[in-house]
Amino acid sequence: MTASATIKEHMEVYGSDHILVGVVDHLEKDQIKLTKNDSADGQHHFVDATLVDHVDSHVHLSKPADEVMAEWEDDELDLDDDDGETEIEQSEEQKEEQKEEEWIERRR
Repeated sequence: MTASATIKEHMEVYGSDHILVGVVDHLEKDQIKLTKNDSADGQHHFVDATLVDHVDSHVHLSKPADEVMAEWEDDELDLDDDDGETEIEQSEEQKEEQKEEEWIERRR
């Protein structure tokens, strides 16, 4: 039986440094989905099941918590870059938003 087969909902997930990474929501293929309620940013995050070192009453990973969480930040940055807008389009959008804010301020 693989370690991931013994993972259950609501188990705490710890990095190799014994720091809490999150709480299991459920498994999705080869990923452990963590609950968003126990996440600092209120978002679901995923941990690759191949990082599981062992499972007892908790899930223990082979990487420290900060490295696991740093991968989430990298994923979020990648998503932000893939929105299909060029820097010029983003800049134009920011200018429009600023104009709207200035117009609202003048109307007050």
